[in-house]
Amino acid sequence: MYVLLETPAGFGLFYVSKSSKLKEADQIYKAFETPEKAAKITKLKAFRKFKDTKQALQSAAKLVDGKMSKTLKKFLEKHIVQQGIEEALAVSDKKLAKVISEELKIECKAGEKQRELLRCIRFQMGTLLEGIEASELEKMSLGLAHSLSRYKLQFSTEKVDVMII
Repeated sequence: MYVLLETPAGFGLFYVSKSSKLKEADQIYKAFETPEKAAKITKLKAFRKFKDTKQALQSAAKLVDGKMSKTLKKFLEKHIVQQGIEEALAVSDKKLAKVISEELKIECKAGEKQRELLRCIRFQMGTLLEGIEASELEKMSLGLAHSLSRYKLQFSTEKVDVMII
């Protein structure tokens, strides 16, 4: 099974080997307790780093709405469709899974087991992602969170506050 991981730095595609430890959602965390255990089960196949904050914000905004950004579409086309991969892709959101299935004809799974698997990969993300330091990832996460909150916040000039006396 392949796993799509959305990070503040970019998109990651991981291959997760079939293991008896991953059959039940409530037991997945045991396979990811240490970086060594996680590395045995999970391998990074591809990573697409965002060019700048603007691209990261656009992709994050689309993901919040359950849509697929151009960056994500190109990434999946290059690493799954063109490679001829027939295995299922685990994603975090059901809406996103539906969009990917319809547009790219990739079998997607989004459920409790997949969310737990993604949570465990995020837990060990610092060791699984090559070339990105944990402190750098933390800064990117904070910057993206601030940008996204400003992007989503909308003001109306027609609303007037009335003071209560």
